[in-house]
Amino acid sequence: MNLYPLIDEWIEKKASEYWRSSAYLKGVPAVVSKRGVQAIRVGSLPKRLMLHVMVPRMLRMEQILQAFLEGDRRSLLLMLMEDYGTKEFENAKALIDELLAQPWNTEAFEHYKW
Repeated sequence: MNLYPLIDEWIEKKASEYWRSSAYLKGVPAVVSKRGVQAIRVGSLPKRLMLHVMVPRMLRMEQILQAFLEGDRRSLLLMLMEDYGTKEFENAKALIDELLAQPWNTEAFEHYKW
């Protein structure tokens, strides 16, 4: 959906619902009226979706953030060891060292310490 119908509705002060694709409301249902743009509360997600999709993704994000904030290569190694494609500890450790040693990755090499 392009932005022009939204602007037309806003100018004419007619309330309508849109699934906006603008940067600040991407994928969020909203009501557009003379009061502006207001997001619509849609309630919580189903528990199964939260437990099997959202919580693991949030945990992964927290692990990545913790590794970055602490500059901890061990955390990177633990995350890599969780990947089903990782077969051996020494290979995972060598992969991290090799990736961080690349010329384009000097800042990360200095940031992450064992």
